[in-house]
Amino acid sequence: MNSRPSPGLPLSVRLRRLHRPTVALLTVVALVRPVFSVTGATDALGRPLAPLLLTLLTSLFWILAVGLSRVRESRC
Repeated sequence: MNSRPSPGLPLSVRLRRLHRPTVALLTVVALVRPVFSVTGATDALGRPLAPLLLTLLTSLFWILAVGLSRVRESRC
C-alpha cells in the first residue's frame, strides 16, 4: 500500500481554496485549552475535570465542524 499522496494541485492553490473563517474559528477553539492553562483558569475551575472537559469540548467541536462542513475529500 502506498501512503504517499499522489501528485495534484500545488500547495499554493490548495491554500487559496481554504475557507478562511472556518480555519480562524477552528484555530481559536484549539487555543482555548492552552489559554486556560497559561492563565491558571484550569486551576480555578478544578483539576483534572477542567482540562478533560476542555479537551472533550474542543474535540467535539472539531469533529462536528468537519462532519457538518461541505468540504469534500481531495482526490488528487
